[in-house]
Order: sequence, then C-alpha cells, then structure tokens
Amino acid sequence: MKILLVDDSRSAAVVFAERLRAFGNEVAVAHDGREGVEQFQRFAPDLVLMDIEMPVMDGFEATRQIRAFEAAQQWAWTPILFLTSVGTDDNVIAAIEAGGDELIAKNVPEGVLRAKMMAMTRIAALRHEVIEANRQLAEDIRLRELAEAELACRCDELSEVNTKLARVQGQLIQSEKMASIGQLAAGVAHQVNTPLAYVHATIGTLLQNVQQLLGLVGAYDEAVKDLPPERLDRVAACHRYIDVERLAAEAERLGRESRENIERVRKIAHSLREFAQTGAAGRWRFADLHRGIDATLELLGSEVSDKADVIRQYGELPEVECLPEQLNQVFMALLVNAEHAFGKARGQITIRSGVGKDSVWIEFADNGCGMPDDVRRRIFDPFFTTLPAGKGLGLGLSLSYGIIRSHGGTLVVDSAVGRGSRFRITLPVRQGGAG
Repeated sequence: MKILLVDDSRSAAVVFAERLRAFGNEVAVAHDGREGVEQFQRFAPDLVLMDIEMPVMDGFEATRQIRAFEAAQQWAWTPILFLTSVGTDDNVIAAIEAGGDELIAKNVPEGVLRAKMMAMTRIAALRHEVIEANRQLAEDIRLRELAEAELACRCDELSEVNTKLARVQGQLIQSEKMASIGQLAAGVAHQVNTPLAYVHATIGTLLQNVQQLLGLVGAYDEAVKDLPPERLDRVAACHRYIDVERLAAEAERLGRESRENIERVRKIAHSLREFAQTGAAGRWRFADLHRGIDATLELLGSEVSDKADVIRQYGELPEVECLPEQLNQVFMALLVNAEHAFGKARGQITIRSGVGKDSVWIEFADNGCGMPDDVRRRIFDPFFTTLPAGKGLGLGLSLSYGIIRSHGGTLVVDSAVGRGSRFRITLPVRQGGAG
C-alpha cells in the first residue's frame, strides 16, 4: 500500500515512517501542508496520514485542497487519517468537516496500528478495484461512443447510397421511358407516313378531277344556250339550286386547306422520326444540332408557340459527334422549362448558338420569372421540382445535366428573379474516346 505521511516534525516523521514500512508499505514523507498537497498529486497514495498543526499550511487546509483536487481530476476518494497528540472533540469535528476520515494518536500502540493498517489495506484493495472498474467503464463508454459514431457514419453512408440508388433508378426509369416513347413515336411516324402520302396524292388527283368536272360544266353551259326556252329554264333552275360557282370555290378552298394540313402532319411525322432517330440509337455519330432543335420545336408545337415567341439566332455550327436522340431530350427539357417560367403571361424564348475552340455552344434564354438562388443551386438535383405535386418528377433537368456531362460538355444556368433564365450548353465537336 502507498502511504503519504505529512508531519512537520522530521524526527517523528522518520520514526512513524519506519513503523509503517515495517508492515510492508511504501511511504512518502512531506513536512508541511503545501508540500503534502504537491506530494499527493505526484505520488497518488492509497492512504494519507496527516498532521494537524503545521507551518505554511495546516492539515485541515491541506485536506480541503486534496479533496478539491480529487473532485477536479475525478480521482477515487483517498482515506485521510489525522495524526494528533491531543484527540479533543473539536479536533475530531474539524477533521471530519475538512474531509478527513478518522483521528488517531501519534503514539498509537503497535498492535492497534497494525490492525488499522490491515483495515486500510483492505480498503485500498477495494479502492483499486473501484478505480479499475471505473477505468474499464470509461473505456467501455469510449468504445461505445466510437462504435456509435462509426454506426452513425455508416448510416449516413448507407443513406447516401440509398439516395444515389434511388436517383439512378429514377434516371434509368426515365431513360427507359424516353427510349420507349422514342421507339413508339418513330413507329407511329413510319406507319402514318405511307397513308399520309396516299391521301396527299389522292387529294391532288381529286382537285384535278374537280377542275375537269368544272370545265365540263362550263362546256355544258355553253352548249345549252342553243336549247329551246323550256329546256333552258330547267337547266337554269338546276344552276340556281346547285350554285356551281360556290361549289367550285369551296372545293378549291377545302382542297387547299386539306393539302396544307396534311403537309403539317407530314412535318410532324418527320419531326418525330428526327427526334427519336431510333435507326441509329445508342451509336455515336455526327449530327446537325440545329435540325434537332427544330424537330423538337415542331414536336412541342402549340405547347410552346401558344405561350412564347421563339427567336432563333443560329450561328454556323459544324456537325457534332454525339448521341442525337439524347441531345434532343435535353433540348425538349430546356424548352419545356422555359415555357413553365412564363405562367399565364406570353414570353419570349431566344435560342442562340456559336462556335468555340474545338467546341460549340447553344443557349436557351427566356424572359420569364427567373429563379431565386436557393432554387438555382438545386435546379439540377434529381427529383427537385418547383411544379405542383403530380406535375413533374424533377428529373428532366437532372437527366439533361447527366447527358451533357456524358458528352464531355457542360450545362450551366444563369438566372435571377425578375430577369429570366439562361441555360448554356457547351459540347466538344469530337468525342475523345467515343465511337
């Protein structure tokens, strides 16, 4: 057992220390209260034997400082026995109030001292067990906190992985959906094209036939002038009833409008095929980006034209190595996004293009409501949308961003509330490793 003996009498301290060592204890000696406090902090004893009356600092103040140090350092309680020549009641009370545990006489008989040291040794053993248990408990708490922190980190990682998986799954679903729509659109355009060509040619033939019939009616009108009056009156009555001039004008108008609308449907069918381009889907090739934009605008039709004036300020672009069907999806997403920015008011969409060093750029600018900073920063995040629930998945611009990145390009946005938005695409003319 480690014992700290604090006594200002050097001779008495020597004698008492030898008595304690005779019982197999390790003894450190201090000769005043301040030295005793310092020795306690360095020596960390299992028992303190403290004299009461000492110079510099008495035993009571030294005990109070030891107890304060133990509390601050969260040390286990150390038994402190006061040594005294006079065991008065006042000394006993003061010793206990100062934080001591017992009062013993300096001239305590050898047998009593041995018995007390045996009791203190048992207490010291229990104290060490408590200290070790507390140390082990602190280590267990530390390990548990580390494990909880690691678990929280793993949970965050798992949550991030799940978010990425959901994002990828959504993108795959959207891509599959767009691919299916593209194949369907191309199939419909192909199937519609043949009967459209037939109807277009038939209307032309029908108009020619009508003109021939009208010519025949004119010839009959000339011929009937030589008929007897009674038969001429009958022909005139038929003319009044049928109104040939009105029928001729209406036939010409209907034929012209029919041909115009059929031509419009043929353009839509052609735009569908141009937009989908399923014949070479998934294959990198050189394409005219302006044709893709025009085809997309043709497909959107009144969805855009009813809400905005579209101004095309095309530059001279070279053909770009790309996946055209994917870029057409990007053009559609940006045009639809611009159309949503106008609300109920009519707006303007300006499409510009130009050439950079080994690259081309295309801008889609609108004069709509614009975006606040918090929306602009998240505009390319998957599943982020400002539309009401059920109006959009929030994948259009996210997919567009991914498509442009996969082409080795960039897609950036400049927007502010009240001044509209401008999306700028930059693409390399040639792909480094694509083919």
